[in-house]
Amino acid sequence: MTDGQEWQVLWTSEGWRSLKHVPPRVLPAIVNFVNERLVLDPWRTTHALHSPLDNYRSGRVGSYRVMVKIDTENKVIYVVKAAYHADVYR
Repeated sequence: MTDGQEWQVLWTSEGWRSLKHVPPRVLPAIVNFVNERLVLDPWRTTHALHSPLDNYRSGRVGSYRVMVKIDTENKVIYVVKAAYHADVYR
């Protein structure tokens, strides 16, 4: 679904704050997911969320999730939150 052009990633302030609660051993995997996989094809590496979060998508990194919002027109991915799968949607 991409045209070969990479997407730009922007971390929201909540996204940055959420990293404080991620164990240090998981951080490299999350950064790798965002910087290497997500930017190539955000539609393929994430899935759509349901109401009330239907404007967001989520990518899986082990038992952690990275919640993003995609601006298709400007090819920007906003990383909103990264957290353990049971906590990310709260």
